[in-house]
Amino acid sequence: MWYVSAPAKVYQPVMPVHSVAGTQSFAALLYQASTRNGPISHYQVIVLKLRKNSTDPTQPIIPQSPADEMFSQSELLVYNQTNGDQAYSAYIAIEFGISSWPKSGVVYVGLQAQKGQKYENGPLWPDSFYTISLRAFAYTEGICSNARNDTLYKSSPWAVPVKSKIELPFCRMLCFHCQMSY
Repeated sequence: MWYVSAPAKVYQPVMPVHSVAGTQSFAALLYQASTRNGPISHYQVIVLKLRKNSTDPTQPIIPQSPADEMFSQSELLVYNQTNGDQAYSAYIAIEFGISSWPKSGVVYVGLQAQKGQKYENGPLWPDSFYTISLRAFAYTEGICSNARNDTLYKSSPWAVPVKSKIELPFCRMLCFHCQMSY
């Protein structure tokens, strides 16, 4: 009988240097998790809307605890359960199997889900701070009896926060550059 444990290490997502947060989305660079403790089954991108600092509203309050300590799998919401005004509401925006790993490692948070997606990757609220964590799940099907597949996971540290832009509806009509950032 084989025993498998959670992935050994999940690397912190990086916001690509060439990417600037758009009003409703941003890009993040992901790295595959360590397979030292066994193969990976699938990944989830967890999005966390941050609170603004009360003494300096131009800065977010960055969580001090890792995603695994803040949110168990059952505590994560889906996009349509989140409230735009509610800070520290975490939801699963993207899920993909190891065979569906993005070729460039880049994912776009805040873009609408495509057909067949399990989770909605809905638009971000304007003028808000966000961070993400990549959660990797151990592959346990047929090789392990000590846990279900959805309980053996490890999450990356939170990424450096990004701020969505303030939405200016008239700007979309007038400015070609702004249209490109949506």
